[in-house]
Amino acid sequence: MKPKILITTRIDLNNGKSKAQIYTSYIDAIYAANGLPFLAPHRIDNDIDEIISMFDGLLVTGGEDIDSVFYDQKPSPLTIPAPKLVDETDLLLIKAFKSVNKPILGICRGIQVINVAFGGNLIQDIHEKHEHIDNTYHQQNLLEPPLANNKSKHPISIVKDTQLYHIYDDRYQVNSFHHQAIDKVAAGFKVSAYSDDDIIEAIEDNDKIIAVQWHPERMIEDEKHLALFNYFIDKCKTSNK
Repeated sequence: MKPKILITTRIDLNNGKSKAQIYTSYIDAIYAANGLPFLAPHRIDNDIDEIISMFDGLLVTGGEDIDSVFYDQKPSPLTIPAPKLVDETDLLLIKAFKSVNKPILGICRGIQVINVAFGGNLIQDIHEKHEHIDNTYHQQNLLEPPLANNKSKHPISIVKDTQLYHIYDDRYQVNSFHHQAIDKVAAGFKVSAYSDDDIIEAIEDNDKIIAVQWHPERMIEDEKHLALFNYFIDKCKTSNK
């Protein structure tokens, strides 16, 4: 049977209406790796045990910034907060899947929320803290003209003896769409990739959690980026055995 993957969703509050949504590229990537994708609901506090029993793995997706209250900092004026319900749901799901040792893959905001969930914190705006970094280096959508979502922007260096190293080797090109990044790494996690300006690009917790700062789901035509999803799905296949 194909592993069932729960995908976190975002909330669109435009025009006074609340709409749960997610980019289809996440769904397509799970399908491409031979998994079955399902979209996560919100307001799940009373049903969390039943929900995690139904799924083999969790994909934590990108989106707006997590509220800095969750890592005990005052917000920078440059933050773009997600609705509170999104933060609460992501944190609840991450901790619940971790508690039963089921695999988790985090992407962009996903790496940041995973880090915060286990006690780490964030750089609230890379360019506010590091003025020497070109603000288009990690946000290729700010280029003129913008660089396409499925095109790589910069290289990363990958730490040896990590799961990510076995997938990508020591150096690879990634795309980039973020203004926040990990600062203090959560206890129990190790950094597995850096950008050339020393921004953390990936973290791992043993072999059950991998989180990356780029968007591999937009680049699955590249065999290495697809291989990350294949690795995740393979781990999900064995999570209940």
